[in-house]
Amino acid sequence: MDFLDDFLVRDSLSDDGTRPSQGLPYASPDMICYRQITDPQNFFKSNYTQDPNIAVEIGQPNFFYVRGKNLGTNTLSRYMFVFWSTASLLMDPSKWINNKMKVLKGTQWVEYVEVLDVPPGGIGVGNDYFTWQPPTQEHTCLVGVASRTTIPEVPDHFDSNYTFVDWVRNTRSVCWRNLTLVNQYPDPQYVTLYQFGNLDNNNVPMFFKVQASDNIPAGTTIAATCDPLGIHAQTIIKADDPNSRKIFTGGDCPAKFKGTITVAAYLPKGATWPPNGQISTWAYISAQLNEPIAVYGAHPVRLGIPKEHLKDWGDGLLTELGNCSFRFI
Repeated sequence: MDFLDDFLVRDSLSDDGTRPSQGLPYASPDMICYRQITDPQNFFKSNYTQDPNIAVEIGQPNFFYVRGKNLGTNTLSRYMFVFWSTASLLMDPSKWINNKMKVLKGTQWVEYVEVLDVPPGGIGVGNDYFTWQPPTQEHTCLVGVASRTTIPEVPDHFDSNYTFVDWVRNTRSVCWRNLTLVNQYPDPQYVTLYQFGNLDNNNVPMFFKVQASDNIPAGTTIAATCDPLGIHAQTIIKADDPNSRKIFTGGDCPAKFKGTITVAAYLPKGATWPPNGQISTWAYISAQLNEPIAVYGAHPVRLGIPKEHLKDWGDGLLTELGNCSFRFI
């Protein structure tokens, strides 16, 4: 490993690339837990002098962005890997080398984020984000490695706390962060991410319907979240209200955006998932009657959209883009 790699991922806000690094070794501002945003490139370049990290949610998918600075004289690209480890295992990489955060690209999960074509003196931000749900409530740390190849270089073992810290402090392409974990919401018994995007050059209204089958028990909370579209919706199922089994929500999807919507369900205390119970999610795009795509559309009433939402469309139609379901067995 090149300890003086020209690509710097910082150990703390005090780290300017001088080795060994100054300040805390475990407070990297370049592995960033944050909500989904529409323009990570500009956002995380503009706040490079700050640490925008938010607390990591236990029992929830969390999104992690990465960035770095080119200290050299040539344009650089790197593969960024982020590993997680409990604090007790940090000195033994063999215990965490396979604990890689992953990135959803299309229908495949990959183990790195590419930071591409960073000019001399420039800040590079990954075009994608890692998705990670903490598997434990133990104190957890992250180790970031910026690699020239898709195989990161990590030592097999550290003999002491000092040698690990020395590795971090003396290697520009390595960073470390202790995490703050919080549990602000009840742990979801069911949670999944659905990927979607807008290929258009213009913002497009997009909408989602999430529906629980009739046998999902009353008292279950169904939730849908997507920060870039302003989606923070939930419903609590009531035995005598079929519409309480549905969420219909949406927002303005930015041009060329790609991201995910998080769908979760929380059972009431003492309840279990019924056999063949199902949570289904539909994605729609809005179209006016004079738009070509309207030929594939349907009025919201035909799609089972609750009447209280109809005022949002006027004469517009909704064209279904896709449907995903999760069935309990």
